[in-house]
Amino acid sequence: DTKFKYNGYNYSIVALSSTEAYNAGSYVNVVNFIITNNYDEDVTSNFRINQDPAVLTISKRNLILYAESKTWEYTDTITKYKIDSPDINRHPGLLDEEENHRVEVEYSKYSILNGVGTVSNEIYNWTIFDGNNNDVTQNYNVTTVSGLLTVTKQKIEIIGKTSDTEAKTVANYFYGDRNFNTEELNTTLSFKSNDNDGKFSLVVDKFNYSSIKHVGVYEVLPIEYKLKISGEDVSDEKLQNYELVISPVTINIKKTSVFITVESKTVDREDAGTIRLGYDVEMQDDIGDFEDDFEISVSNMSIDTVGTYYVGVTFTNSDDESSIDDYSVYITPGILTVVEP
Repeated sequence: DTKFKYNGYNYSIVALSSTEAYNAGSYVNVVNFIITNNYDEDVTSNFRINQDPAVLTISKRNLILYAESKTWEYTDTITKYKIDSPDINRHPGLLDEEENHRVEVEYSKYSILNGVGTVSNEIYNWTIFDGNNNDVTQNYNVTTVSGLLTVTKQKIEIIGKTSDTEAKTVANYFYGDRNFNTEELNTTLSFKSNDNDGKFSLVVDKFNYSSIKHVGVYEVLPIEYKLKISGEDVSDEKLQNYELVISPVTINIKKTSVFITVESKTVDREDAGTIRLGYDVEMQDDIGDFEDDFEISVSNMSIDTVGTYYVGVTFTNSDDESSIDDYSVYITPGILTVVEP
């Protein structure tokens, strides 16, 4: 109440009502009142009243709406990556729990991914409710902050193995046992994932080695291939959703042992200069054929004196691809004994 004094008497202005406002905006504040004397009698009619109403202003409450960010790892069981149920619990500026205000937001229909990539997660519509489920959106000055939706590549470990029953990662052969080209490598090796009974597998068109012929250690990897999932081809477009980590198969080609035994013989001195001793070639485990790769010659000797002589052999490549380094050669020399006739 407001008190004032007029002509020596005390009076009071008693407010009966004023403008009420519940939402943001500007309102003329009109006050209904009476004037009373010391005896609390209504003497309003004794006064000429000029009222200058005030303006009541309620400013909007600032509110920041944060769109969620989320990251998925790609899987072929999901066709669309999006957030269906937005989080409404972290919006600075929303009235506290006592007021029980809440926000319902909708994300843009473009905030969606079908595979690996990143897209902005946009809030395009929102509604704010009070504790009585009244729409009070108009009372907030809303700023939105976008999030990011990200789908990363699915990492698949492809293990290269020999296709025999032991499925080893190292294959050991002796030279001459196997010569590999792309077709033979495809027949001999397999590249599959360890999970789900080899759900992911590779059909190889090209390896990092077009052929393997000579002794050495070769780490064989596919460099041109098609990915299959449960036996079905994966398109080039879908292939980008996977990160393949491929382990090689090690092919170890070892030297093959060759055993050459030169014939021993006793001859008369006059025949010694023209004699040629024979020889026998034995391959380790009957692998390969040394005589296909090399021409073997018994050492040419001009012998015209009595004595005992050890006779070896020499080798000449049959073609440019033959290499003595592919063999371990063991020679048992022949013994030529020259006697007087």
